[in-house]
Amino acid sequence: MNPKVRLTLDRNDPDGSLSLSIAGALGQAMGVDGADLDLCLHDYVDLTALSQLFGSGVGGSGRCGTVSFVVEEWLVVVDVARDDEIEVTVEPRVARATIDAHAARPEQSAD
Repeated sequence: MNPKVRLTLDRNDPDGSLSLSIAGALGQAMGVDGADLDLCLHDYVDLTALSQLFGSGVGGSGRCGTVSFVVEEWLVVVDVARDDEIEVTVEPRVARATIDAHAARPEQSAD
């Protein structure tokens, strides 16, 4: 298993598939091929809506933004920049929660 996986694809690539990229990144994180995942991504996110929101390949919508969702113990983040680059990041959810909790904790001062 990999602690964090980041893949990028070009929204304008006619062979680019957001769904396949998400599956591939999850597979890398889990240590398996994306086609061999022992889960159905549709149980965790509406892939059709995600593709319609951001678009990939011919006829992409041109929208920018970030969507995140949880797949089992993994946090999946899809980030679409104005330069038509789509970044898919997968990291352990526990690690992210620990980082967020630590960042939210106020600084302790020594009196």
